[in-house]
Amino acid sequence: MNDEISKEESAMKESMAEAKASVTETVRETKDKLKAKTKEVASQARERGEEYVRQGKEQAADRIVGVSQTIRQTADRFEQEHDPNIAHYTRLAADTLERAATYVRQRDLSQLHRDGEELARRHPAIFFGGMFVVGLAAARFLKASAGREASPARFAGTEEEASTESAERKAGAKEPTYQPS
Repeated sequence: MNDEISKEESAMKESMAEAKASVTETVRETKDKLKAKTKEVASQARERGEEYVRQGKEQAADRIVGVSQTIRQTADRFEQEHDPNIAHYTRLAADTLERAATYVRQRDLSQLHRDGEELARRHPAIFFGGMFVVGLAAARFLKASAGREASPARFAGTEEEASTESAERKAGAKEPTYQPS
């Protein structure tokens, strides 16, 4: 009877060892598949990100060239108006912008990031001044894109109040003024 129990225990242990090996192998295969899929997805995301950055760099460089061309046209006008000194310096600014556009096109994102950090460390006033100018330009762009002309109803509260206010202005009614006591 002990032999039978011992054989059953051995068979059970052997069966459990086989099950453990099978589960271990299944887990290992699943882990390998998951790693491969994760690498594939990460690679695709990296490629899409690089493409997005490349397009953004090209758009930025194109905009810089556009500003450069506008400045160059301004230099031509200064020259036509017989102001060669201003025309000269304006052309220098246009040339600098064209070099900046070329620089942006030729560098990858990590190089641009490194160069930006280096500029911020060596010349913080220039860096923060540039960021301030970029902020002003962005604010101006956002303000302009919000709407060129606001309707009176937008500020008056209701259309009825706006039309009353407009009619009063047309009729020559005086605006209320502040009278100190």
